[in-house]
Amino acid sequence: MSADDRAPESASPDAAGRDAMAGRDAVAVPDVAAGPDTVAGRDAAAGRDAAAVPDVAAGPDTVAGRDAAAGPDAAPVPDVAAGPDTVPGPGATPGSRAAGAAPPSAGPAPPRVHDLTGRASDAHADLRAAMRAAGRDVGPDGPIALPRRITCADVTRRAFDVVVSLLALVVLAIPLALVLLLVRLESKGSPIFRQRRVGLGGREFDVLKVRTMVQGAETMGAGLAIVQGDARITRLGRLLRRTSVDELPQFWNVLRGEMAIVGPRPTVPVQVERYDERQVERLIVRPGLTGWAQVQGRTTLSWPERIEFDRWYVAHRTLRVDARILLMTVRVVLGGQGVERDGAAWSVPGGGGGGDADGPSATTDGAPEGPQGA
Repeated sequence: MSADDRAPESASPDAAGRDAMAGRDAVAVPDVAAGPDTVAGRDAAAGRDAAAVPDVAAGPDTVAGRDAAAGPDAAPVPDVAAGPDTVPGPGATPGSRAAGAAPPSAGPAPPRVHDLTGRASDAHADLRAAMRAAGRDVGPDGPIALPRRITCADVTRRAFDVVVSLLALVVLAIPLALVLLLVRLESKGSPIFRQRRVGLGGREFDVLKVRTMVQGAETMGAGLAIVQGDARITRLGRLLRRTSVDELPQFWNVLRGEMAIVGPRPTVPVQVERYDERQVERLIVRPGLTGWAQVQGRTTLSWPERIEFDRWYVAHRTLRVDARILLMTVRVVLGGQGVERDGAAWSVPGGGGGGDADGPSATTDGAPEGPQGA
């Protein structure tokens, strides 16, 4: 038998034989064994050109493995793990989210607005009669009409509030910073605290004040009430309350439009929920740093008395009245009277003290200081 008539060895086919079986030119394929882990073996099984596939193992997590599973016409997939911040895989819908991905963060919840309708009937007619007999200015017995339009006085008042609050924040920035530092050095806790109050139209907002009591004061002693010589008030806090310096951060509330320079003091939601159909009328206007009730008696008045004074202001509000209140406020602050009262100005349902723990200054509002952060 001649050398040309000999059959090829079955255990070691040459490159030409493999190319003939694969239907490709022998020149394009390397002369290596066509095992399942070689380029030629994978190309033959997948029906693709060997030059187009990297010479790596075609595991499920590689480009070749995913291409083989998806078919020859599948869109290319990035060679990265499909984490929550990566492009979704071929089967993901446009609005789908990868497994384990955090949901989109929601924005801050809108402030709560109290429903001022459907309140209990007027229960303070006798109080108004007694106050009138004593020569005091109180609100009308009937309802107060709501404003129907924005007047020139409203625009002037708001412009005054913006200018004064902006100047105050600039001029008092350094002195206020020193006060806050002293408060922080005297007792632990944040020197400024935020407390939820109710303002114009029943809308809640966070009022700012300099902390004048120990941290967590509302859970100690008289609770929500404040009494003469209350031990929860710090030594520096007594001075700040007497001079109303603790109210200075509220110029920021005025600048934001949540408060005004002159108006009824903002109060806590638990009190607003107890207002009757006449008392809610104090929320017709923006709350203020100082008001008609504050220059009539500071903390010596009960809350029903303060509210009646506030109703009188709402019914008779003019720029002239505002100017009169501002002048009277200066006199009251310099006098330092009525900083603390002996007992609560209002009572909490179910017993307990009333909310006078934050009402010692000329701009008193009779609400407690809540727990403070460190």
